[in-house]
Amino acid sequence: MSQSAFCKAYGLIGTTLSSWLHLMRKKKKEEFPVEFAEVELQPSGCSGIEAEVIYPDGKILHLQNIQANGEHAAFIRQVLSC
Repeated sequence: MSQSAFCKAYGLIGTTLSSWLHLMRKKKKEEFPVEFAEVELQPSGCSGIEAEVIYPDGKILHLQNIQANGEHAAFIRQVLSC
């Protein structure tokens, strides 16, 4: 992936990425032999979770195979840990 494509994909301004790379090269040139490398991040999320909600009137809501990421996953984890 080119620097230009990377910036478009992640909403960065090209000059911002260029200045970051310039500073990195200037400060730690020998520690970073690769000038630009693509990195793939795994999304933090959850999947395959089941939950059951029992209402005061006795009705039961059973949820299966819940899938979420980001803030939704954090919310689901928090609610299910109560």
